[in-house]
Amino acid sequence: MRREELLSLRLHEAVADKLRTSPHLIAEAKERLLKLSQRGQLHPHYQEAWQRWFTLDLKAQLLTLTSAEEAWIDMRQASLFAGFLSQHERMEVLRRFKREWAQRCEG
Repeated sequence: MRREELLSLRLHEAVADKLRTSPHLIAEAKERLLKLSQRGQLHPHYQEAWQRWFTLDLKAQLLTLTSAEEAWIDMRQASLFAGFLSQHERMEVLRRFKREWAQRCEG
């Protein structure tokens, strides 16, 4: 996995953790999908895929959100979850990722 793909995965793992404890936030993502779609700011492929994602149960949503499958690597590039992490949460993910990436490069 490329650096930016792995970083996106780590950020979405943090989002999944947040959704696990606050599943009501999924409604905010659904609202974001609607707004992006109405403005034409989301490619129809991603729009349809996210609509399908909302039909899944929470467990499946969390699994796909953090999947290493190629399709979900791509989906994270059109994420509905930008801004869902607080600044503190995001910075913590970035700190951990920086250490993880440095270890990968050393090994």
